[in-house]
Order: sequence, then C-alpha cells, then structure tokens
Amino acid sequence: MRVRRERLDIFINTEEGEEVGAHLIVLAAFFPVFRKHLSGNDIVHVQLSRFSLDVVTAAVEYAYGGIDNISPETAIRLYLLAHSLHNNCLVDG
Repeated sequence: MRVRRERLDIFINTEEGEEVGAHLIVLAAFFPVFRKHLSGNDIVHVQLSRFSLDVVTAAVEYAYGGIDNISPETAIRLYLLAHSLHNNCLVDG
C-alpha cells in the first residue's frame, strides 16, 4: 500500500524539501516519537529537515520490514535519526 501511496497518513519532509509518505501506525510501532499522533484522525506532517531523502527513506523502509542496501554514510545518518526518533533497536544494534 505504501508503494502505491494508498491511505498514507503521515508525510515526512526531508532536507531536500522532498516528502516521504507512510502509514502512521507502522512508523509509530518502530519510532515511539510518532505515537503521540495516533489519537487524531488528521494527516500528519513532520519536518525532519536535518535528514536527507535517503536517510528518511531508509528509516521508513526499516519500519516496513527491512533495508536492502545503504551506503556507510547513510547508515551513520540513519543511526542519528534513529536516536532522534527514540528507536533503541537501531541505536543499540
């Protein structure tokens, strides 16, 4: 459903100004910081302008079941993003 952009209810803006869409329930399961948005019915827009499209996309792919292949630089930035979003599994390895 995410690939077809169906029923997306959270959109994350990246440092390039690009937007990554996802399902809030999926992201909230892996990134506790998003749980505060679960009680509403609105579409959520989040600014993560410190992080690139590659890093945000990797985080979303992780939440949906795994990351195929990322560069070492993206992996380091993903670690920083995971720390910001309170994902202990990614932070602790």
